[in-house]
Amino acid sequence: MKPYLLITAALLPICSFGATISLNLYNTGVNDDGSVAADGTIDQHYTATNGSPVYVIPAYPAWAAPSAASYVAPDTDYGQDYDGGSYTLDYTTTFNLADGYNPATVSITGDWSTDNYGLDILVNGNSTGSVSPDFTNFYSFALSGASGFFVNGVNTIDFQWQNFSGPGGIAVEAISGTADDTPEPATFGLIGLGLGFIGLAGRRLKRS
Repeated sequence: MKPYLLITAALLPICSFGATISLNLYNTGVNDDGSVAADGTIDQHYTATNGSPVYVIPAYPAWAAPSAASYVAPDTDYGQDYDGGSYTLDYTTTFNLADGYNPATVSITGDWSTDNYGLDILVNGNSTGSVSPDFTNFYSFALSGASGFFVNGVNTIDFQWQNFSGPGGIAVEAISGTADDTPEPATFGLIGLGLGFIGLAGRRLKRS
């Protein structure tokens, strides 16, 4: 085989991309199979950064009802007993972005509702400015890899919320995300350089 053909063969794996994956994300208060978990159990996919339990609870009568999720709170009594009913908590979920998938292509969407107020959604500690202003509706959020906040490996998504008094809880539903293996611009530059080298080598071999 001619040398430039060997180089071409070596570059083919680099040029093979376009696959898209679904990220491993869950609504609050669901089991691994997506079914709604039993009330009073510990949420399997969200943890509190302060170490307090995250209990699955039913929706309080005044709250917006989720369709495929459950509310979670720091106690089983509609979140109204924890710390006197007045607190700010940070509930975190994670997903792992495999090597080879470009963090800049991550796209995550979902809806959340909180009593009393959803303060922010953080991606790996970075504010996205997303809020949930009340508990009578679900509010959409969108997290984009264009922000530069996502990385290969474990990523954290933090839902910061606040309760003033009485019942308190948070629900996240319809959360889903994708990423693909499209190379970053620097990779395209390397491929272009390699293909240019192949062309130059081919012309020289032809002359000889």
